[in-house]
Amino acid sequence: MLYAIGTVVSKKFDGKAYSGEIVSYDEKREVYSISYEDGDEEEMYEEEIGDYIVYEVVSDQDEADDQNEAGQQVANETETANTAAKPTKQSLTFLRVLIGAFVAWILAIAVVVISDEAPSHHAESLPDYLQPFRPVGIKVINAIGIILAEVGLIDKVMSLDPDYLIWSACSRLGQTYPRTHCVLLDEDKYWHASFHRLTGSLQEAKLTMLGRIIAQGQVLGMLETRGRLLEAFDNEPEAAAAPIRDPVFVVGLPRSGTTFLSRLLAIDPGNRGPTLWEYMDPVPRPPSPPPSNASKANIESYEIKTKKRIAEQQWKLDQYKSLAPGVDSMHPLETTNPEECIIIMNYAMDSEQVAVTYPIHEYMTWLLGFDHHKDVLRWNKRVLQHLQYADPYGPRRWVVKTPYYLTMLDDIRSVYPNAKIIHTHRDPAESILSVSSVISKLQGIVTDDIDLQRIGAQQKAIHETMVEKALQVRKKWAEENIGANSNSEFRVVDVHLKDLQRSPVETVKIIYKALFDTALAPETALMMQGWLKQNPRTKHGTHEPTMSEFGLENIMKSKVFSEYVDVFGAKGAASLSKEQEQQKMLNHEAELAQGEL
Repeated sequence: MLYAIGTVVSKKFDGKAYSGEIVSYDEKREVYSISYEDGDEEEMYEEEIGDYIVYEVVSDQDEADDQNEAGQQVANETETANTAAKPTKQSLTFLRVLIGAFVAWILAIAVVVISDEAPSHHAESLPDYLQPFRPVGIKVINAIGIILAEVGLIDKVMSLDPDYLIWSACSRLGQTYPRTHCVLLDEDKYWHASFHRLTGSLQEAKLTMLGRIIAQGQVLGMLETRGRLLEAFDNEPEAAAAPIRDPVFVVGLPRSGTTFLSRLLAIDPGNRGPTLWEYMDPVPRPPSPPPSNASKANIESYEIKTKKRIAEQQWKLDQYKSLAPGVDSMHPLETTNPEECIIIMNYAMDSEQVAVTYPIHEYMTWLLGFDHHKDVLRWNKRVLQHLQYADPYGPRRWVVKTPYYLTMLDDIRSVYPNAKIIHTHRDPAESILSVSSVISKLQGIVTDDIDLQRIGAQQKAIHETMVEKALQVRKKWAEENIGANSNSEFRVVDVHLKDLQRSPVETVKIIYKALFDTALAPETALMMQGWLKQNPRTKHGTHEPTMSEFGLENIMKSKVFSEYVDVFGAKGAASLSKEQEQQKMLNHEAELAQGEL
């Protein structure tokens, strides 16, 4: 403890200074309790309290020590400079101990790295494309983590404690905690239960040192971005009154074409897909991106104005992707591409994204047990209103997507009564196999405990729950005659992945007719054709996981998946061996579109 009980402090709150004193000290947490003159109380960490000390109380023992030191100083002044310059036996001993400890630390790290003590626990069973990326630098970082864990210091060095994370986020926002002056505490705290559950799951997860560094950075970023958005919302109340025009929700099993379709739809100048960088850095409000048919001058002006922010987010993304070489062949990531809504759902602590990135299956299971997800959908809506505010090209239709929406179809209808749902379908076995391989790749960044069989079983259980929830709602909607070409503003259309891959633009034409009672503009069809030629399915390479690797050979014995296939006739993906046939179809569509012009 640096400061004695009774030490006087002074701190300003809302421009007024309040005096207080230290009343207790928690050695385990290294936190002081402060009692102020107005009866309020606060806790401060050792690293911050020094800025507020007014008068330090000196204990009787300290005063006696000071007197002894004063007497000793007189004697010390008689020593010659020669004697003072000589190293003492004690100082030499301390130096030897320090050097010895440093050498021991280096040797310990070297032993861990050389012996490769922390490879994947199941590395021998992993195919080459899923082997965790472990160059020497990452091995050294993770070795340090192993040693810190052994001596019980890992939580102090890289804390995932919820109170510490909120305090740090409030500090970044320039606000105070735990007094009620931080926006993260003043608002509705519906998300706090999820936040504490998340941090608890991360603390229990078998993360490497690099994994803890990434997790701490991401959670802090989530909290800080939430705080910045809340402050922005307060400054733009008129934005909250702006309607969301016919939002398009692309929902479906993972790897069922939701990303491909949402990016294709975003080509339409009347649509807007929220890009990854907008979700990553939403404050200050990003300039509205020009539509696909904007003039070159408009596009370049947009790029110049925002290139620094985009470049910063792209650098962060590239650093992350460098930790998992080959991830683009599974899910291409670029900051200027439309991306999944699970990014902004992170800021409401109700998102599948963290469960994909970290081995916290229990947390995802807990989220799936929610009675409803209206809170996170209202949050999404407010963020979209923030992003579209003062859009010079608007109002445009938002095109948003994530497989997680399968769990909240009825909630979407409640929060967005004018929504248009595109439900994509794929053979559940192929879908779960594909997403299991992606998750294995991403989690290899943050953990050495990669078990493909366990991941396959977990993903099967998760998506059984998601499909079951979606089936229940779709059956109810069918009874209420809610679907394509209904009289209601709320509409639904089903799309199969194989049809989307074999004839993408023709599929979009069907979607437009069903959801909007309109034809796809010929010039928009041509733009979509151009995008398809520039972005073939194999642009970033391919990966071919097998059912046996993930223990999914008997997945279709599931009653839920069998019913899903019966109801929707889910088809698999188009074979890559039919690329020539597919290209022929694309060329034919282009000719048709050109003829319509």
